[in-house]
Amino acid sequence: MPLHLSLMRHFQYFLLIERAGLTGAFANQRNPCLDTNQWSHVMKTRPRLVNRRSFLAGASATVLLPSILRAQDGSLKLQCRFDDQTVTYTLFDNPTVRDLVSMLPLELTIEDFSNNEKIAHLPRRLDEGGLAPFSDETPGDLCYFLGWGNLAFFYADYQFRNDLIRLGHIDGPLDPLTHRGTYPLRVALTD
Repeated sequence: MPLHLSLMRHFQYFLLIERAGLTGAFANQRNPCLDTNQWSHVMKTRPRLVNRRSFLAGASATVLLPSILRAQDGSLKLQCRFDDQTVTYTLFDNPTVRDLVSMLPLELTIEDFSNNEKIAHLPRRLDEGGLAPFSDETPGDLCYFLGWGNLAFFYADYQFRNDLIRLGHIDGPLDPLTHRGTYPLRVALTD
């Protein structure tokens, strides 16, 4: 069983025992909120080593573990190579990113679009579960455009209009994205 599920189960057991009145000075007294059958079940199934220290450890892990997992998920790197340029992105964790990662590596074509981005058309549409409004648009964002189902590599200001899913952000300078032209593009995960 994964660690975070084990810790969550331990925490749930503690809450059940606390509700039943099995901790503290009254641990051996019957809780008046439970009928005889419920009390018997709790007494038979209670964990043996629940104490304040294990509760605090479980509660701390419950609070800290999601942020640790997010940090691990956030460290997933995507490398894009075209012509003699290399761009690396730190990916976010959402269903759209996970769908993109499942398709990698990809051989695409990158081309200039408008005066603020490059685009690359994907072989199929991505899961749109990562759609969430945002207002902190930043040059260097990697997005999925819902209208055409393509990747958008922004190197200048842009606006979110409910048609973009943010996938990640560039790790280095924007200069490679300003390299004009149409080129073969290799997209793959990297360390």
